Amino acid sequence: LVIPAGAQGVTVANCDELAELVLPEGIKDVHIDVESFCYSPQFNVPEGIENLTLIHSYYENLDWLKAKNVTIRGCNAIEALNTPAGVETVNIESCEELAEVNFAEEIKSITISDSDKIRMLNVPIGVESLHSNIYGLEQLNLPEGIKNIYVSSGCLETLNIPTGTEKLSLITCEKLKEINLPDGIKDVSVSDCSEISVLDIPASTEKVSIDKCNELTEANLSKGIKNINVRWCGKLE
Repeated sequence: LVIPAGAQGVTVANCDELAELVLPEGIKDVHIDVESFCYSPQFNVPEGIENLTLIHSYYENLDWLKAKNVTIRGCNAIEALNTPAGVETVNIESCEELAEVNFAEEIKSITISDSDKIRMLNVPIGVESLHSNIYGLEQLNLPEGIKNIYVSSGCLETLNIPTGTEKLSLITCEKLKEINLPDGIKDVSVSDCSEISVLDIPASTEKVSIDKCNELTEANLSKGIKNINVRWCGKLE
């Protein structure tokens, strides 16, 4: 299949006999869903693609998948991923065999969910937003300057929240026992973190939500908080 010059976007899905897809220079949006294939078609990646989505592919290597914004979903043949230079936003979902991810310096936003073989994640300097929903994650290294952090992990025991963080969400971090929140943080949400016993909320915080933290006995709240939501914390005094 040859996509003609001048096309701005293309979606290809469930074309069982397609062996090759030729994309023109200047195309901006590419969406390829190969769920019904027992193989994956060959296709080129022209310079300048803004949004590229690849779903249910059988490629074993996706390091060549270059676009400004990349989404990879259900690509179960890849075990490692190195995002190439030029990628600013990456969204990785349900890649069951993926165990290692390395990011290029230009990356600004990272979303990873349901890829539970990943044990360690190093977030590079310059990233502004992280959404990590990886049950098996054991180590998360965050850079100073990151602004928005969402973490859900059943195996993470320690976490350093860096200076510059403005919004933090910790959801179902079952083994996390302690968090130290930096000055400057504005929005804190902690839910289903059953091992945390003490929370010290900095004076900069404006919004706090604490939910289902069964071992929490002490929450030190500052005077500047404008919105407080506390639920199902049975040991809180």
